Amino acid sequence: MNTFNSRFEELLHLYLQNNLELKDYEEFFRLLSGLPEEELTNLFSQPTTQDDNLNEMDSFINERVALLQRSIQQTIAENSEKQETPVQSIKKINWGRWISVAASIVFVFGIISYQFYWKNEDPMVEEVVMKKIDVSPGRDAAVMLIDGKEIVLDGEKSGVVLSDSAFTYLDGSDPTKLHAQEIQLITPRAGQYQMVLSDGTKVWMNAASRLIVASDFNIKNRNVQLTGEAYFEVKKNKDLPFIIHSKRQDIKVLGTSFNVNAYEDEPFAKTTLVSGSLNVNNQILKPNQQAILNQKNKQIETFNVDANLASSWKDGVLNLSGLSFDECMRIIGRWYDLDIQYEGAIPKIELAGKMSRGVKLSTFLDFLNQNTGVKAEIQANRKLIIK
Repeated sequence: MNTFNSRFEELLHLYLQNNLELKDYEEFFRLLSGLPEEELTNLFSQPTTQDDNLNEMDSFINERVALLQRSIQQTIAENSEKQETPVQSIKKINWGRWISVAASIVFVFGIISYQFYWKNEDPMVEEVVMKKIDVSPGRDAAVMLIDGKEIVLDGEKSGVVLSDSAFTYLDGSDPTKLHAQEIQLITPRAGQYQMVLSDGTKVWMNAASRLIVASDFNIKNRNVQLTGEAYFEVKKNKDLPFIIHSKRQDIKVLGTSFNVNAYEDEPFAKTTLVSGSLNVNNQILKPNQQAILNQKNKQIETFNVDANLASSWKDGVLNLSGLSFDECMRIIGRWYDLDIQYEGAIPKIELAGKMSRGVKLSTFLDFLNQNTGVKAEIQANRKLIIK
């Protein structure tokens, strides 16, 4: 066997034992992308024969292989559904379209609050039985309230453009005249949408969010009100600063790119600067800084961060690094339109990694159930029970 396959088998062996380090996952999937389909099948057909010392771990390894196979098969199936005509003969899998997604979805998570050993020493611990219910991810969806009148926006479009007297979709279709005192863009849970304001400012709205724009926007002022989360690319205008009002903070902008997370059910409001300069409740932010406002006592602290991680949601990625388990699950709840309930205490663990916003919930739950010790069950009434 050549060096390529020897290295891949070495990494696969580590994965099966749950000993593959985070820094090696990128190489693991890069090598995986170069394997012919028949060789990949052979490697997974009898995984326990690769090492005689693994016989006592057959059950454990089979579960790990099953997880890997299910993730691969699901992704291939989802990609196949998008093809207009089936491929009759495939000699080599085209991993390129999904390899980065698969890598970030299932395997890059790490439990960093404690060292978790997958092999269960207690034979009395019951296995998790997943109900055959799945939940699709969020999509482009929003409504506009124009002086209280509701317009359901086209879910096949990704956003709208406002002018002083009309709005159109981003592709220029369906122009609609406007003579309104107030415009609201509202995204539901499991929804996202874009809006270009009349001054040219671009806004990406995350799930369960609301942006309010008054009729005198870009005339007397550039003030907006935000509840939830949005990413802004503000058009420069020295004469009219751009001001965002949320429940407990005001953000003053001249021209910059930044992310605001101001959900009312979160204990902290987070403003993260990508470029330019920001004034958050009279504190000046520099690029790659984040202002965290305690929504109870209104105290603000500033931290140096990787700003792109805070706004990765607008590029189709859920970043869960550095967040408490409870906060991670609130993000999951908004994006998949779920009510999260805990049967016991909230797990004191921290997930580190990211996943595609385009995958079904079962992909995340497969990891959660099999790699963290946390059991999760979806119920038909869109409740996710954490045990």
